[in-house]
Amino acid sequence: MKLPHYRHTPPSASGRTRHDPVLALASAGIAGLFTATAAVRRIRPPVTREPATLALTVRG
Repeated sequence: MKLPHYRHTPPSASGRTRHDPVLALASAGIAGLFTATAAVRRIRPPVTREPATLALTVRG
């Protein structure tokens, strides 16, 4: 719905009306990409293992 009094106003404060939706779409795409790859980028803690026991024999 276009209102007649909006036809005479400047496009936006920065003058980038056409670029704003493209920038928003790019930002959403990058955020989605980071969300989708978060599990791959997350560093897992090392697996805790039982301490290795070693039998030592003292001869003497």
